[in-house]
Amino acid sequence: MKVIQILLVVCLALTLVFVGCQSKTAQYTTTTPEGTVRLLLDAYEELDANKAAKLFVEEDREKVLSKISPLWDQYKSLSLSEVKIEVITQTENTAKLKVHYHVVITKKVGPQDPFPFRGSDDEYDLVKQDNKWLIKTPPDL
Repeated sequence: MKVIQILLVVCLALTLVFVGCQSKTAQYTTTTPEGTVRLLLDAYEELDANKAAKLFVEEDREKVLSKISPLWDQYKSLSLSEVKIEVITQTENTAKLKVHYHVVITKKVGPQDPFPFRGSDDEYDLVKQDNKWLIKTPPDL
């Protein structure tokens, strides 16, 4: 009887570990600068320009959409790896983050082989508006 109880406990523990490992990423929010940047990187991988644009201050959203929509329409997939986010400075209402990542892009037309880029380093300026951290200055736009 004890052996069965131990086996049931072990099975339950393994099930919990397995189910816990199933979630790909944590749920990020705009309540922190890092969370906002993580959401942006998620939007990159989903190739969702509207989702990405909503993470910028309102006056920059159209500019962001006009730049990334045509570009992302050419991509079949985009994946990021080795993501590192560093807070350079942060006050109560502003922040500057440095983001390093590697990116692999597969285009819809032309060679279908994934095209890897070496590491990319971007800096993001963020401001806190209505208790949300939003990106102020789009990099490379």
